[in-house]
Amino acid sequence: MNSYGFDLIYTFAGSHWKKISLFFILLLFLSVFRILSIPFNNDVTAMLPDNPVIQRQLDFLRNSDMAGTIAFSIRLKDAADKSLDLANSMDSVKKPTNSKDSGKKPLHPKDAESKSLHPNGAGGKLLLMERSRTFGNEFTLLPSITKVVDGIEQVDIEKARHQLVSMLPLLLPQSRYEFSNPLNSEEEINIRLKQIYIALTTPGSGFIKGGMRTDPLGWSSLFLEEINRMAGTMGYRVKLFNGRFIDADGNHALLVARTSVPVTDSKGSREMMDAISSLIHTFSDLDITMISGHAHAVSNEDVIKKDIRLAVLLVTISFTLLMFFVFRSPEALLIFLSPFAAIAISVCVASFMYQELSVFMLGFAAVIAGISVDYGIHAYTAFKAGGYNVLRQTGKRIFMASITTIGVFVSFYASSVQDYWELATFSIISILICVLIYLFLIPHLWKTVDGNGCTPASLNFLSPSSFFPSISSFWVISIWIVVLIISSLFSMKLQFTTDIASFDGSSEEVLQAEERFQNVWREENSLGLLF
Repeated sequence: MNSYGFDLIYTFAGSHWKKISLFFILLLFLSVFRILSIPFNNDVTAMLPDNPVIQRQLDFLRNSDMAGTIAFSIRLKDAADKSLDLANSMDSVKKPTNSKDSGKKPLHPKDAESKSLHPNGAGGKLLLMERSRTFGNEFTLLPSITKVVDGIEQVDIEKARHQLVSMLPLLLPQSRYEFSNPLNSEEEINIRLKQIYIALTTPGSGFIKGGMRTDPLGWSSLFLEEINRMAGTMGYRVKLFNGRFIDADGNHALLVARTSVPVTDSKGSREMMDAISSLIHTFSDLDITMISGHAHAVSNEDVIKKDIRLAVLLVTISFTLLMFFVFRSPEALLIFLSPFAAIAISVCVASFMYQELSVFMLGFAAVIAGISVDYGIHAYTAFKAGGYNVLRQTGKRIFMASITTIGVFVSFYASSVQDYWELATFSIISILICVLIYLFLIPHLWKTVDGNGCTPASLNFLSPSSFFPSISSFWVISIWIVVLIISSLFSMKLQFTTDIASFDGSSEEVLQAEERFQNVWREENSLGLLF
């Protein structure tokens, strides 16, 4: 930008200053109202490149059963104490009180265990099953829940075995048959048939006739061994009691649910988690531990929003301290308010260009404010030091500096990541608005100290000579090269983590719930299964 162009724009802004300011304030208010209705998306997958391999992995995660699964570990609160008290009261009702019984001590927990009301007894387990089934029925009524499983219904063994045998050619390779149960000769088959005949002629053989008729050579047992082996690798301690899932100790019931809400749906996940929390609070007699990927999604969103609020708060405080203790002038207030106004307007403009805006882009607002306020500080100190002439000379440098910064964000459009485009648009508009405000709008409100353009005493400390003594350029460059070499050597030893779990910012409450669930249902030193 040459001097003539700068003078032309500056003069036009000064002659129409009130109209431009009124338009800017009106635009700012409209932008704020627009922001309140903008749908923000916190889906971290939007920050990933448009790669077919990554997309296939994400599709697998979204479409797999584990992505939409919610698991509940349910136990009765203070079950041992309640069942013990109830057992004692029933014992006192059944037996009349006399002199001999009056000295009896209350039942010890080990004695109460034999009672049917103890949680480890049949009565305690039935009560747990009943309450967990009631919770499951209420949970099924939630609109986002598609299926709830708390056990295994009665299975027709013969029918299941027949279906399994018919599918064996698809389930097991030929080598598996030959290795596990080789029947390669007529003699071996005759021996096997003789064993079957003996088994069928013994008393009680009626119970095995159906199985022998369906699978006389016992091929299905091979696949059942595979299933048992796979179940062992899962590492979970799950037992059946009256067809319901319970843990090894019989104190916890397991309930697994499927939901139609994707893990990446921030709004749907929050609504579902709120509904589940409200439902859990209605069952005051149950201690319910929930684990779900949706809990991580909601918790991560809360952490992101908290970090954004904290960053904006720290930036605001630092700007305020600079204004009161460094510049000590009310005129400097506009320097620090302008970036926030520019951010609001740029978000509004970007919302018309994209259907959804990423919350990660909004989190970059504090960085944009920090970049833009530097331009305002340079313009303010230049104007205070020498009036309009110095501002015009400095303004050219500020404009060129902003162009180089904008050029970096323009390169983001070459990326295949949609959120990078949003970030580039948001940043470019914000920086342009800030530069225009600093150079052509708010300088009309600033005043020089005197007509000679003398530097105010409060700004003398901004001169480099007040910080550093006069040092030749040779030493400055030499020191810079030494620091660069040392930093490069240290950076070569730097290790970057590839653990995706480190990106999880879930709250301690979510992590503790998963730990409690694992302590109840997970086997110690269990094997892992990699999909």
